[in-house]
Amino acid sequence: MSTKPQKILVVDDEPDILDMLESLLASEGFAVATARGGEEALAALDDTLQLVLLDLMMPGVDGHTVLERIRARKDGLARVPVIVLTARNDVVDIGRALDRGVDGFIVKPFDTEDLIRAIKGTLSGDPASFYANYAQVKGVTSRSGSGYQQGDRIVFLDLVETDPESDEILEALEREGVYLMSILHRGEEDSDRRQSAVLLTAENGIAFGDFLNALLQSGKVIITACHIYKDRLDLPHDLFSAGEYSLE
Repeated sequence: MSTKPQKILVVDDEPDILDMLESLLASEGFAVATARGGEEALAALDDTLQLVLLDLMMPGVDGHTVLERIRARKDGLARVPVIVLTARNDVVDIGRALDRGVDGFIVKPFDTEDLIRAIKGTLSGDPASFYANYAQVKGVTSRSGSGYQQGDRIVFLDLVETDPESDEILEALEREGVYLMSILHRGEEDSDRRQSAVLLTAENGIAFGDFLNALLQSGKVIITACHIYKDRLDLPHDLFSAGEYSLE
């Protein structure tokens, strides 16, 4: 029995990017609707959508407004996953999107394989899918701060460090309001790149935006996926060794 393809709405005011994303997602078996701006996006919203891929910086009705309108709806579409595409790394923009209920970020320019993996991981509703590349992890796990508090944003980042000897992640974590839960490193010996997974809590969107900006502005870190957990029960328990960690 054939299954109906999952439908994604792609919103971007740049025709070349929109065409590329439409072709890419269609080749992966998705049904794709497109909107060249916020007004078209709002008109295209319907209950057949499984995910919205949303550019933030658009003339007229921008991505923030589209996200806010989606989350304010009174029907099931209010909970549709939204992944933001953005080329503007700005703490306020990131914070606003996070506080309005975004499910993830993709920073332009992006690798198409990373984009597809983030989309499929979000659609599957299975947090473990974000850890598919970490079957053999080496590195350290640690935790600081006061643990999970009600209202915290719990954020997973999958990233590549172009300088394995740098401490960009730890330096970025010095920002107020962001607390490390776990860092996993993976990389071959003598490699000039290192893949890392970071799990953290943030008191609010602005704190997380400040942390993310610090990573990106270092020029040594490439964000390949970002997922915001909506509920503490969504946490990937494989990150934690028995007895070592808890969510107070």
